[in-house]
Amino acid sequence: MVMSRRRVGQTVLKMFVAPGAVCGAIVSRKRVMNQPQEPTGHLQCTVVQTGGLGADLAFQTEAVLRMHHELMDMHTAVDSERFSVAEVCMQELYEVYGQAVRNEAVYAGSRQLRVWLAMVGGQAAGYALAEAYEADLLTWSPANVYVHDIFAYPQFRNLRIGCLLMDAAAVWAAELGIKQVRALTMTDNATARERFVRMGYRPCAVELIRKVN
Repeated sequence: MVMSRRRVGQTVLKMFVAPGAVCGAIVSRKRVMNQPQEPTGHLQCTVVQTGGLGADLAFQTEAVLRMHHELMDMHTAVDSERFSVAEVCMQELYEVYGQAVRNEAVYAGSRQLRVWLAMVGGQAAGYALAEAYEADLLTWSPANVYVHDIFAYPQFRNLRIGCLLMDAAAVWAAELGIKQVRALTMTDNATARERFVRMGYRPCAVELIRKVN
């Protein structure tokens, strides 16, 4: 990835690329972890692709998994039928996230994932995980980068971390020659939809679910 820099007010987006090869830590979902401290003073947010040269991969993996747990809990609290992972599958999920953070091939190279970590004052403030998809004729879908996860701690959201993380996904899409970035929000999350619209996204298909007994 070519280094990209964008200034939004006092927020700076910087993306670096260089894959690492060190193993990261796997964190138990039941482990209790504290959120970052409340930010103070002049703040700058730096968004980095995980797995870079010299990266602390144990820290990156633990930080991403900690935020992923919060994001998962938020979604399952809203709709546990739509968003759920069986406890027996959690270890496999941790392994996939660890591979993605380390920028390694996932599922024997069949999935192309990328993770970015937002850092503020030495603290992990947010993250995003995206996947690159090839065009699919059966679903009439062009090639796209799909942002599966995007999360920022509440105390950092005034730094527009979500915008910076989505910008990182867009930069990656452009490097791959992909013309479209996609994301999913809950139907009743009007705030998230408004933020995506301000970033240039438009509402599209509506996902429908029917429970089968």
